[in-house]
Amino acid sequence: MVANQRIIEGLREVGKAADSLGVTIVIEPVNHLQVGFNHSVAEVRELISKIDSPALKLMVDTIHMNIEDTSLTQPIHDCGPDLLHVHLCESHGGPLGSGHIDFGSVLRALEAINYEGFASVKIYRKATMEGAIAPSIEYLTAIS
Repeated sequence: MVANQRIIEGLREVGKAADSLGVTIVIEPVNHLQVGFNHSVAEVRELISKIDSPALKLMVDTIHMNIEDTSLTQPIHDCGPDLLHVHLCESHGGPLGSGHIDFGSVLRALEAINYEGFASVKIYRKATMEGAIAPSIEYLTAIS
């Protein structure tokens, strides 16, 4: 695919610049409803392997994984130490625990790969930032 080859070539340059600056860049798979390619974690893992830059790592987002991947946990295991950031997002973008994502299994998968990076809670519907903070902390504390 011509578009992917252009992405690879462009990201190789980005990777070289990032590496020379000591910066790491994460690439997030985004579902087919929002972009035309590189939707699944496996597709982005393959893309990153073709770029072959130590400065490019993977980020996962549970809302996109829910749409594109057949498992919420296997892609995390497949990433292993190459996983650098996580978005915890409910199936409909609302507060955690109000949809059908099994965040307990996601957290256990992160623990199984000894993930020590950051995980952000992403809520973009059905709650304000102020209204989502305390319930998100309470929910994650209760399931972990």
